[in-house]
Amino acid sequence: MINSSTYPNVRRLICVAGPPCSGKTFALRALQKGENPQLSAILGITDPQSWLAFAPGWLPPECPPELDRAFFHYDILRIWKFGGQGGQFAKDRALHLLAECESLEFVTLLTTTDTLRQRFAARPMLKMMARTLIRPGEFMKMMVCYFRMHKLYRAPEMLSELYTEWFEFTGQFNPKAHYVVDSSDGYSAVDVEEMVRYLSSEKRPQKNQVSGI
Repeated sequence: MINSSTYPNVRRLICVAGPPCSGKTFALRALQKGENPQLSAILGITDPQSWLAFAPGWLPPECPPELDRAFFHYDILRIWKFGGQGGQFAKDRALHLLAECESLEFVTLLTTTDTLRQRFAARPMLKMMARTLIRPGEFMKMMVCYFRMHKLYRAPEMLSELYTEWFEFTGQFNPKAHYVVDSSDGYSAVDVEEMVRYLSSEKRPQKNQVSGI
């Protein structure tokens, strides 16, 4: 079982976060393969092959205890495991490592609720639940999570509240930068001030070359 104490010590950490279907995995793969030069330039990544990625409950094979640089893949709906109410990010032990790295940056994936619904509908439910077949008691938890996501992605105001809570929580770490990236539009940057309006109205905000908060 992997917990916060078994994560490697990372000098420079980039946390790539967002809800399921927001484009986290795709963004990480593109960064590691050098396939998104604009985002890599924003982050100052010149040697993508040297960046390892890990996530709560998962480490790459033979991961060293010390890393100069790494990506941390984080699903912001993990707070549902802790009740899903305000302030629950602080209860996730997986996030304790954010306070331990020397340099911290965030890349939060943002897209329209319409895009989230389309991606969610295209993700095979059986594939999502397959891993629960070997974990007794996990099936019902997965079903509850599945239907909560179904509801969330049809409620822009609820999704906006989730993002707002995430931004408030991450601000406590005084990160070097926090970039908001639109995964439905070529991974362009989005002004964080327009986040609520963007999610609520589905109206695409004006793109910028770089957006940090």
